[in-house]
Amino acid sequence: MSASPYIMLKIDTRTGNVCYAEGPGLKVLGCQAGELVGRPWNELLASFSTKVGTGIKVYGVPQLTGKEPAELTQRLMYIQLPRAAPSRGKTTGVRIPGKRELKKEWEMLTRQAPLAMLLWDIGCLHQVARIFGPEAKKKAMKHVSKQVGSLVDEAHRLFKLRDTEFLFIITGQAANQAEVGQLFARLIENTGQPLKVGDYNLSMTINAGLVRYPDDGTDLEELIKKGGQAILKAQSSGHNTWTTYDQTMKLDLTQEMALVADLREAILTDKLELYYQPQVQIATGQVTGVEALLRWKHPVYGEIPPACFVLLAERSGLANRLTEWVLEHACRQGKKWLDAGVKFGRIAVNISANCFAGGWLNKAVRRVLAATGLEPQFLELEITENIEIVSTAVVRDMLAELRRSGITIAFDDFGIGYSSFKYIKLFPLDTVKIDRLFVADVTHDVSSYAIVQTVIRLAADLGLSTVAEGVETVEQLTLLQAAGCDKYQGYLLSPPVPARDVVALLCRHSR
Repeated sequence: MSASPYIMLKIDTRTGNVCYAEGPGLKVLGCQAGELVGRPWNELLASFSTKVGTGIKVYGVPQLTGKEPAELTQRLMYIQLPRAAPSRGKTTGVRIPGKRELKKEWEMLTRQAPLAMLLWDIGCLHQVARIFGPEAKKKAMKHVSKQVGSLVDEAHRLFKLRDTEFLFIITGQAANQAEVGQLFARLIENTGQPLKVGDYNLSMTINAGLVRYPDDGTDLEELIKKGGQAILKAQSSGHNTWTTYDQTMKLDLTQEMALVADLREAILTDKLELYYQPQVQIATGQVTGVEALLRWKHPVYGEIPPACFVLLAERSGLANRLTEWVLEHACRQGKKWLDAGVKFGRIAVNISANCFAGGWLNKAVRRVLAATGLEPQFLELEITENIEIVSTAVVRDMLAELRRSGITIAFDDFGIGYSSFKYIKLFPLDTVKIDRLFVADVTHDVSSYAIVQTVIRLAADLGLSTVAEGVETVEQLTLLQAAGCDKYQGYLLSPPVPARDVVALLCRHSR
């Protein structure tokens, strides 16, 4: 046993806590004896497994030490680590078993069925690397790995599948819906612990997908694929969300290629539709603009969520075509309303980050405005921080040129990403849109209300107007008004409606 690194622990049998530790294994684990004293021995075993993987052996737990009665409350435990302990992960700094170990253990794990498999992905790490450099990404991975290590125990096994994707396997009786929800809540809490990078305090976000063995399949690769599809569905609902896999998410490569072809056809044949949701001045109740929202009713699959087909368009190179379709139809509709004497303020169009590459967006906007006859002052473009895929200087110059022509620029989903405050300073903007996640909680969460107040004050100091998204109750609107928010949109006023219903809606709010 001495040929392998080991640790000797002395356990207080009354509490189960370590009262003494020594041995060369401490160096392998990267800790000192004092760090182990006072901690439960079973908790330490779980953390050791996280660091060095499988192959730990435990000896001598029943063995008594000493001959005096006072000493009989202590027991010796020898922990033998693997002869060649796996090295620490180059990226994470903390050894989490990988996919190879998962495959080796899969048969053993399935004997503890049913299993709940929670795949989760760390959001925005690639953006962290682009903004702060690769070392910041490594630091973030170390941070997350360290934070989640405490969640590993006999019923919760953790594996690292690929770059930013991890898997918790919950075994036996613990594999119920309530336990999954509790684990996800703890996961959010742990991964969300602030990390100092430069002058910023970053909080990681995650999305997760749940699959079950054997209900959703028995093949490991198939289950991982289905969990990935569930993650994509969760991502369409925002950050820190999880969803359960169901058969409607099944989309193999052939189906995806067919769907891309259907989307291309829908763009060419005008099978898409725009809905419009009004924005209202809180103080006066007057409509100041309408946001154009894209809808696609597929002949086979029915209504496809915009987040899904927009992502599909970006992956397949259709983002520019799709954006130009929306721009053209929104501007054409706006010109019709103006010609009919209908006052709508501005039409807001969401812009994909891909559209900034090569200066395409500005050329497309000029082309559309010329073709439709809409004056620039009636158009607003909404951007998000995803535009960071293009050089900041390039984006800033393009936005400045658009604003000089009379177009206004709004920053959408403000507050949910890492760089929102950075971009509100760097880019020429007119409006900040407060994300619905904060608006939803303003009536019962002090932190959300404080964030909303801060954003409104910051925007006002910078000469920007604010729009609250997703307002659904009078109570929310009252608090937003008290905080000084300028405008709002949401179901309290109206859900998105087709163009034919907009005129009546505008007339009701112009009296």
